Amino acid sequence: LGPLWSLVGSVPTAPKPQAAWWQLPRARLQWREVSIHDALLALAPYFDHRVRERVRDTALRAGRSPHEARLAAEAAMLADAARRA
Repeated sequence: LGPLWSLVGSVPTAPKPQAAWWQLPRARLQWREVSIHDALLALAPYFDHRVRERVRDTALRAGRSPHEARLAAEAAMLADAARRA
């Protein structure tokens, strides 16, 4: 979750308490998952499906598997949305 969090961690969402270092790992993980989910919801209006389709098609032409192409496409669309937001 670290790379995804570094991408969406600065997206403004409803305020929530930071996970403290002394909390149990399960509580910190849950806080991070909820925060990422909230950020993805905030970025949804910025998702450009043309970016996703273009990257997927390029990855497929480059010989990537359909799964790898889909992952690359989703990551590119998310990065583009975070940049534009």
